[in-house]
Amino acid sequence: MLAKQFKGRNFHGCLAYVLGKEGATHIGGNVSRYNAAALTHEFTQVSLKRSHLSRSVYHCALSLAPGETLSNATWRNVAQDYLMAMGFENSQYILVQHTDTESHQHVHIVANRVAMDGKTVSDSFDHYRAQSVVRAIEESYNLRPVLPSWKSSRKALSLRQLKQEAETGIPSIQRLLQDGITEALQDSLSLLDLVDRLQQHNIKTHAFYGRQNRLQGLAYEMDGVVMSGTALGYSYQVGGLLQQLEQKNPGASAIGLHSPEQIDRSRKAIIASIQGAAFDQPRLPVLLDRLQDEGIETHVQFSKVGCYGKRAKRIQYRVDGIGFQASDLGKDYTLRGLEAIGIQYDPAIDDATVERQQRAENIMRVTVSHEAVDEALRDRSLERLMQLLQQLAAEAREKNFDWLEVFSTLEARTQQWLAIAALHLREQQDIAAKPKITVTVLAGNDEESTIVALRKAADRVIASERELSVARQAKTIVLESEIEQAKTIEQIML
Repeated sequence: MLAKQFKGRNFHGCLAYVLGKEGATHIGGNVSRYNAAALTHEFTQVSLKRSHLSRSVYHCALSLAPGETLSNATWRNVAQDYLMAMGFENSQYILVQHTDTESHQHVHIVANRVAMDGKTVSDSFDHYRAQSVVRAIEESYNLRPVLPSWKSSRKALSLRQLKQEAETGIPSIQRLLQDGITEALQDSLSLLDLVDRLQQHNIKTHAFYGRQNRLQGLAYEMDGVVMSGTALGYSYQVGGLLQQLEQKNPGASAIGLHSPEQIDRSRKAIIASIQGAAFDQPRLPVLLDRLQDEGIETHVQFSKVGCYGKRAKRIQYRVDGIGFQASDLGKDYTLRGLEAIGIQYDPAIDDATVERQQRAENIMRVTVSHEAVDEALRDRSLERLMQLLQQLAAEAREKNFDWLEVFSTLEARTQQWLAIAALHLREQQDIAAKPKITVTVLAGNDEESTIVALRKAADRVIASERELSVARQAKTIVLESEIEQAKTIEQIML
């Protein structure tokens, strides 16, 4: 059995996927409702007990080995055993079976990381704990063991890669690399021999060394695409390759790819190039272009920030098949070290950035009193909030706006009701209806930490539709709270 875990911020997006998949069947759980909108409300009300928790959604897919099947009753028992062992014994959850994979039977569990008593379910080392749990379940239910992905000798292709291969008839780079390395290994007696044979398959090899000139990893390049050995599978990493070579040629691990002199020469060349290219403290993209002109290849890894942003996380340098992580050259050559001398990263102007700039030129600002919102909250009713959003949507439609984006700095609990109102209204709309409606939570001064925590749940409540707007120029209406609590709705055209 395999357990693939995900933690997220958007209950509605996760539940809509799990329940909306063609052939999906609800087979268990401890909740009273079984549609995405109602469940979102039910899960969210409990998650507000820990409003500071940024990722309250727990999603796990449990998959059997090919050919094995379980009844719905047995799946319910398996899910309860799994959740109990992972610490979710007092949490809301839903169990859904999918039928879109013919090769193996699998189910999806969506659970709340905030328990009914308000405690948070720990996610410390949960990937490793999950493997221990499924090993115990395999033994208890007499199931065939399935290796976790990080122990797989050959990483499987993703569904997107398989679909692209089927549509184009062209093998993916991952498949070509794996097949080429496997074939070259058959006649290789050392890593140096393997690298020479890979060149015959049009595969370029990059070796990464640490501070003691010890070989730490390998990356492979074909048609301009570079993939690490880790991304291909254990058999293509340094340790896996040496194990296979040692079986055929004891002592193969003693034959290095590069001499210490070659490694030191490359290290000094990279350091000298960085120091020369950074003399006038250029922006990072300019620095990378200068290094490229000098024959130094670079790779910057990014991490996602918010819905659209990205941030440079780490950098590596390569020259003549020899590479180093920036930290192995010295802290001065890491992204933080470069930033310390004035070299900063400039985000690329992507479609989302251009769209936001275009939106700023077409905004109608609407100021709303707290009075109407507070009244709806006291009544525990969404009707008034939905009426308010419907009124704004009608105004947007008359002015031919495509998108209604609601920015709110209301107090924390009101933020959630506003987001849920937008969700209910969106589900009542025809899929082609305009304007599309979404809610983005902005941090206020009084309850900043609480509102920031709610941001992820609120501004992604219509996440799938929001991403569609990136592809086109969208006009926007903004709803924000008024500082002095106005009594009426006032429109201000910018």
